[in-house]
Amino acid sequence: MKEEEVVRAATDIPGRCWPVELAFLHQLALMAPPGLPMIELGTFQGRTAAMLCAVAQETGSEVITIDNYVHDGAFTGHYKALDNDPDYGKRPQEYAELTRKNLTSLGFEARVVIGDSSIVPEGIEEIGFLFIDSEHTAYRFKRECDAWLPLMVTGGILACHDYEQPQWTEMTPAINERIRSKPEQWEYLGLVNWLVGFRKLQEASMAEQDKKEDPKSKKPQLPDIQVKDGMVIGAPSMGIWVVQAGKRRSVVDVRNQIALGIGMHHVVMLHPEQLEAVPEGEPMPRRR
Repeated sequence: MKEEEVVRAATDIPGRCWPVELAFLHQLALMAPPGLPMIELGTFQGRTAAMLCAVAQETGSEVITIDNYVHDGAFTGHYKALDNDPDYGKRPQEYAELTRKNLTSLGFEARVVIGDSSIVPEGIEEIGFLFIDSEHTAYRFKRECDAWLPLMVTGGILACHDYEQPQWTEMTPAINERIRSKPEQWEYLGLVNWLVGFRKLQEASMAEQDKKEDPKSKKPQLPDIQVKDGMVIGAPSMGIWVVQAGKRRSVVDVRNQIALGIGMHHVVMLHPEQLEAVPEGEPMPRRR
């Protein structure tokens, strides 16, 4: 299934991720090393798991999604379920079966685990992708990171939901402290709504770090890229643009993105300085 088709199908499954976040999650998953397990912490009914399964079919990975199915109040008990959830009150086993049913209806398959998101199931030694969307507390996030991040290979992708989300005030400082404040270990890939992505870098030794120049004083060597009309270009955290008449026109509406068939495999990713070198034109009109 194409990205836009999976996004449309996944939004029929109850959940809290917006279509534009689902598309970004799909793009992040495509960047993960192929063939390694893709882990999701916080399943609900499988909306975001569907996006991972679509990628796993292409990359030969296995999707493992973990939830104890006690709604959002998994460990604290004070969060309510979705107001429009017709299945509120089901037992964990019933929720897990509902998740499998939702995924199967789209032609997908995942290992659905009922359990603690900070406990690694037996047999998992390495992972290439981790999506954290469970309890939305700093305590749980720390425990999940302690358990799962040591298993992530270099080049692996970490996605976290509810970053800069005002309802879940603990997540942003927790992610900043553990991940975003360490650019030598994690490359920031961008933020769409409240979904943020990072790539794990090779950790250098302390001696190697001491030898490195201050990254702020070293100008990056940028490859020459010829920008042509009709090209779709983008840069991390700067969105995507369509080049017309030598200018870049921003795509501000997810419906425009779907109509144009824009996915990560269609976008020429540039350094922010390269993107800014292309004059900015008027935004593309919204599609109705």
